[in-house]
Amino acid sequence: MQISRRDAMLGATAAAVVTGAATAPLAIKATGVKAALVGDPVVALATQVKAAYRASIDADDAYEAAADQAGYNICADWEATTVTTTKGEQYHWGREKILEATARGEEWHVRITPKEQDRALAAIDTHQREAERARHDLGLDPVKERKHRARAHWLGPEARMRDTPALTVAGVLAKMQTWYGDDEIEAIRSGGEPEDALETDLSASIYRDLERLAGEARS
Repeated sequence: MQISRRDAMLGATAAAVVTGAATAPLAIKATGVKAALVGDPVVALATQVKAAYRASIDADDAYEAAADQAGYNICADWEATTVTTTKGEQYHWGREKILEATARGEEWHVRITPKEQDRALAAIDTHQREAERARHDLGLDPVKERKHRARAHWLGPEARMRDTPALTVAGVLAKMQTWYGDDEIEAIRSGGEPEDALETDLSASIYRDLERLAGEARS
């Protein structure tokens, strides 16, 4: 299975996060001192995120293996179709891109007509029904449902971690370690570039943490 860059993150073990928690935190105010003594909740959340992500990857692999054995191409799960723009160009888009391109004004080069939108969305609906029927007939529904549950169990803790303020520098580091794997972290330390930048929401969460902790240190 082709896994995104995040699969490499799994090399950064929970032990590495705990080790990070042992470093001297930037905690000047009473709340920061308390966090240093009893631990930063973000560190535990980050450990949970990593474990849940591993479980999600395992569920993905199990679904792909079951589909392959049953003769089902998982590419059929993709809810997308080919659309033709007003300029005659063709793109393979999902629902969101189709609706976005339809709403664009005349000044946009890449846009589609409402008629093309209706045709494309109908094609996606038809394709989705056919894929659902094929998965059901091949007995893949339970495996796919486990995949969805595993993904939800990963995304839930990840969202909570992003929304939880880190109380220590160790907590900020733990957030970053849920995104980058050991190899990428080593590359960053050496001045190299990681495979992908931090996702927007996680980057904003980390920046808010650093800004708040820097303000506490100046107080």
